[in-house]
Amino acid sequence: MRIWMRGWLLAIALCGCSSSPPPDAQDQKPQPTVFDDDLKAVERAKAVQTQVDNHVDDLKQQIEKQANGDATNSDADAPKN
Repeated sequence: MRIWMRGWLLAIALCGCSSSPPPDAQDQKPQPTVFDDDLKAVERAKAVQTQVDNHVDDLKQQIEKQANGDATNSDADAPKN
């Protein structure tokens, strides 16, 4: 009985090992999916959010400079009519 089991295990192991290598995933182009447009929209939204965050940081720095009296804008001291 053990000999038969070893024979079957050997046969299964040999069948499981294929001689042909699997195709490289790098050679294949990604196929378009229904989510591609949504993913592009999310990427664009992230880029816009980064720009907005950078602009907010710049404005905060300008406000801090003005609050500390370091305003470099000459129009800031001029009276407005």
